[in-house]
Amino acid sequence: MHYDLIVAGGGVAGAALAFRMASSGANVLVIEREVAFRERVRGDSIHPWGVAEALRLGLAEALAGPSFRRVASWQLHVGGVRLIDRDLTRSLSGQPLVHVHHPELQQALLDAAAAAGAEVRRGARVVDVTRGRPAHVTVEDGEAQRLLTARLVVAADGRDSALRKAAGVSAPGELSELSTAGALLAGHSGPAASQSLFYPPGFCELALWVPLAGERARIYFVRRRDAAGERFSGDNQLAPFLAACRALGMPAAWLDSARAAGPLATFETRLSECASVALAGGLVFLGDAAGTVDPIYGCGLSLSFMDARSLSERLLETPDWDAAAARHAQDRRDYVTRLRTLERWLTRLYYTPGDAAAELRLRASARLGALGIDLVGSGPASPTDAETEAQLFA
Repeated sequence: MHYDLIVAGGGVAGAALAFRMASSGANVLVIEREVAFRERVRGDSIHPWGVAEALRLGLAEALAGPSFRRVASWQLHVGGVRLIDRDLTRSLSGQPLVHVHHPELQQALLDAAAAAGAEVRRGARVVDVTRGRPAHVTVEDGEAQRLLTARLVVAADGRDSALRKAAGVSAPGELSELSTAGALLAGHSGPAASQSLFYPPGFCELALWVPLAGERARIYFVRRRDAAGERFSGDNQLAPFLAACRALGMPAAWLDSARAAGPLATFETRLSECASVALAGGLVFLGDAAGTVDPIYGCGLSLSFMDARSLSERLLETPDWDAAAARHAQDRRDYVTRLRTLERWLTRLYYTPGDAAAELRLRASARLGALGIDLVGSGPASPTDAETEAQLFA
């Protein structure tokens, strides 16, 4: 059986790409190993620039369901005092945040891909890809194996991509300077229409509130990886985890009635970049399989939509899909480099301890808007050149 496109992995990046290509008439197969998507500690927030990317893919209807919460208000609190309340629809992208429980987002996108004409097989996995024209793909479904062919195979099988490892492609990187604990809550009494950040007066820690549909919320606690303190993980750590968030200014009234709706875990993430995003002979890595950015800045979902938009546009502009994949790889290097630069600047500003760092933070924070640096609203469209960096940290 021959396909234009076989996508290994039906998560956010893979399903979004499959939707766009199937909508354009391509013969698309999506292989997803999970029969039902499950709850993990991960992102549930799409930044405004990521929402704009999803809309460019044609996914407006998919993002309009009852599971999706549009949030325009972005609030920053320091020492328990609210200092900023932004209307994000006034940012460069003109879009709000969209919050959605991650498994529900995955399912909505996979449903949209199927409705657009993509064939979706769940409970199966791609076990081997032999590059060529066409590429040969071995799919395992239960105890049976089937050999398929495709013009292009897209490995969207996550940050620990088995297909990337099988192809001998490295993904070098480094650990984030920051450690993140997260939990999904239900039955809370917090706001449903704003995303709220809580810093102590000395910064270097953060409690983050992300409201979801159905009286749920995802909350995170962030600190430097080298800082002393508890590593929150497991049901018996929920009370101290919530206490740590309250200590940074998150109102106790928001949390008093809350209960766990998923696991509590702390994770340290390796920031990686795939050495070769596109390989000749029809294999491309997409989403987390192509590399990751720092999770505490919440760019992962938005980056997945940007990846899917970039690759689909390149594929649709030329019949030479190897050349299209190579152009996408260059695109990705450019916008991921800009994202990593922005994250590095913000980590330096808000997670560096000491009096000198506090003085710099006071000066530089006032310059962010004037310089057009807006990771949440504009993402990689923000300036990241050396002159901007010199002005920011002067």
